[in-house]
Amino acid sequence: GRGLITFRCDDNVYELPLAAGHKRQGARFDRFGIWNQQTAGDSLEVYVDDLRIDGVDESFASDPDWLSDGNPAVYEDRVIRPYHDIGYRATAHAGGHLGEIGGVMFRDEQPMYYADPVGPFSLDDELKASGRLVLDSAGADSAMMLGWFGKDAKRGKNTPEHKQRQTDYVAIMIEGPSRIGHYFRAAYSTSKGHGDAPTNEGQPDERPVIRPDEQTHEWSLHYEPTAANGRGRITVRLDKTSCHLDLREGERSEGATLDRFGLFNVQSGGHHVEAYLDDLRYSK
Repeated sequence: GRGLITFRCDDNVYELPLAAGHKRQGARFDRFGIWNQQTAGDSLEVYVDDLRIDGVDESFASDPDWLSDGNPAVYEDRVIRPYHDIGYRATAHAGGHLGEIGGVMFRDEQPMYYADPVGPFSLDDELKASGRLVLDSAGADSAMMLGWFGKDAKRGKNTPEHKQRQTDYVAIMIEGPSRIGHYFRAAYSTSKGHGDAPTNEGQPDERPVIRPDEQTHEWSLHYEPTAANGRGRITVRLDKTSCHLDLREGERSEGATLDRFGLFNVQSGGHHVEAYLDDLRYSK
């Protein structure tokens, strides 16, 4: 009863059962045709003919007058790895009046940020931030960080995350795994590189998921240094869902230098996210 998709190519038959619960989530289909995968990459040239759609034949002996959206088009491609395109925009993707920040950011081994000088703060300071955010598009294995970090720690890091963890940040991490989409979760790292960013996948306190559906969200980020018996606690809220992450014993005393607030990348190879923020309020 979960549902089954069957695909045949010549004499080869492939089947894909729907995962448990996906059929119940539902979907709306009001088009049949060809569409693109919204991930940076190369081109594919393909042709189809003699279609049969729900028992109706389409021979394409003449123009079928199918609807075309975004094709053909002449445009400047902004999504080319590893060229980030983050900054001020006279747009309103995140809602409200014209004017916001954001754009395209890649997961990439080299450091990148767009941020405002603040503080400097440490893990002994209470920190608050809030605003509106929209995730317009996102590829698999993509990510973005939002919060406080140290400029020197970021500029001086030229190694991928799997070799050396970035230090000095308290932030929101917008990242997968790809089978889920993009968790909206708390993340931190001390001056010694000790930290965490758990998804708690499958657990009662699983982190909220943000989808690239162009929907505007309210969010907040709050670091309380004296919470969790003095270890420190980060609370993240996405709309009406919130979750917290406690620093481990002894990590607060390791300290962190936080002299920037803004957007910065995850330094691992991957694809892009396109996001926009507005009406920010943050400790500075």
